[in-house]
Amino acid sequence: MKDEKNKTISWKDKRINEINKICSARPAAAECFIDEVHGIYESEAKSYEDFQKEQEEKKGKYERKEIKEWRNFK
Repeated sequence: MKDEKNKTISWKDKRINEINKICSARPAAAECFIDEVHGIYESEAKSYEDFQKEQEEKKGKYERKEIKEWRNFK
């Protein structure tokens, strides 16, 4: 995607802009995007699709860790 000055906009900037528009229209929705925004800034993904896969992998690792901790809880 390109902006009005013909500069290429990265997938990160595009997604952050989309989130900002949503949160401007519905400020209460901002809480729903906190993890995604942090993930975008930390991500090295080349595309939004790669980012989504990366997030699913992280989510899976986190959930497994929590389940293991819960099972060891006495």
